[in-house]
Amino acid sequence: MVCVGGGGTGAEVPKGALLTASYPNEQTKGGWLVSTKDHIDPNPHVVQAYAIGMKIDGMDIKDLKENVVFQRKNSNEVNHPEVTAVLPDGYSLLGGGFNIHYHPNKGNLATASFPESSISWRAHSTDAQVSDPSVVTVYAAGIQTDLTTKDQAGHNVYFRTVTTTFQSAISSAKSHPFSTANVLPGYALCGGGAHVHYTFGVGNFLYSLEPTLTQSDEPTPQTLTARSKDHINPDPSIIDTYAMGIKLYSSI
Repeated sequence: MVCVGGGGTGAEVPKGALLTASYPNEQTKGGWLVSTKDHIDPNPHVVQAYAIGMKIDGMDIKDLKENVVFQRKNSNEVNHPEVTAVLPDGYSLLGGGFNIHYHPNKGNLATASFPESSISWRAHSTDAQVSDPSVVTVYAAGIQTDLTTKDQAGHNVYFRTVTTTFQSAISSAKSHPFSTANVLPGYALCGGGAHVHYTFGVGNFLYSLEPTLTQSDEPTPQTLTARSKDHINPDPSIIDTYAMGIKLYSSI
């Protein structure tokens, strides 16, 4: 399989451990990297990472990897960094991720990683209680819209066409908000993210992006649940969650 998406979970209690990274392994295209941290108040914890793998019947894994691309963009080094990565022409959005380059013993925490358009991914983060200007790297994961494979002569030939889409869900305002987004029927989950609408100067931060496949006799429900929490200072907030889906068809 090729890893096209993923997520991770830190800790909600007793003090909380928050996401600082959730992004693809660009070199291998075979894994997803996640990191978390407690903030000011110590909270030793276990981090759970999730990788979403994709394979396509009739397509060699090497060919599939060549059809998948990761674009990245760095923000400026500021207290509240935000940046967008855009896919090249001819690619469809699978999802995205982020990696915050914060300073030890301080911290800049994730507040958003979500699809900004059908070809771009955006991430936000912020420091809290302690000033920490940081850089955030955002990743846009994409797949060639018209998939190609190699023929016996080594030439690229048309294989299938893909379409991707995202569905969103919004929470009510809470100190620890969460919401779950579903992919459209007939689509396969390929990524997802969230956007926390928090109060500047206080803060509500992502601590969980969890893709889920619920086993059932019916078509398997595929969802992404995002969770965030305020930290030390109360800040009831709203969280938007996004689930990316992919579907193949033939244009011939």
